[in-house]
Amino acid sequence: MIGRLIIFIVLLPAITMAEVIGTVGQTYKFAERDALTEVVERARKVDWRHILAAAKEQARHFRPELPAIPRATAARVHKVTMTFTLDVDVPDPQNPSRIKYPRGFVFNPLQQFTMPACVIFVNADDRAQQKWLASFQQALNPVTPVLLTDGDIEKAEKALKRPVYYADRQLLEIFGVERVPSVACQNGATLNVEEIDVKSTRH
Repeated sequence: MIGRLIIFIVLLPAITMAEVIGTVGQTYKFAERDALTEVVERARKVDWRHILAAAKEQARHFRPELPAIPRATAARVHKVTMTFTLDVDVPDPQNPSRIKYPRGFVFNPLQQFTMPACVIFVNADDRAQQKWLASFQQALNPVTPVLLTDGDIEKAEKALKRPVYYADRQLLEIFGVERVPSVACQNGATLNVEEIDVKSTRH
């Protein structure tokens, strides 16, 4: 069912962007019902809220296998450039027949938008990091994503009284996380990744 939902979501833009070109040639009446009408009617009968909630819950509790990230032993800030090169052509959403960003285009998302908040990476299995996280004011803000590199997600949520999520390898690589806890914040077109020494820091 989740796979069907994904297919439906992927196909929806194509359906909404279909162009009516009028009637060409002789037409005939068919006894079969219109396929799109059937799809729409069936979609209306599906409890999408239940499916989306189940998918979100499943994704939230999915625990990826991650390499062990060492604890930061000194306060340090390093800069990360999020520039990457596209390996496919990206069409223009307004005109799919036109390529907006060609393959090979060098792209930095931080030049296109502003991150709404910093991102926190932390090992919730480390008691010292647990204490730091519970007292770190930014972590208490629901807008600030808290991503675990290890630890029990339910215990972390209970301590913070807000949702938290697991990190994955790709996010750790993109954000340049080498030690935890780390707080990644946008600084213009780059990221400042601050490693926190929880043994010497007091919040």
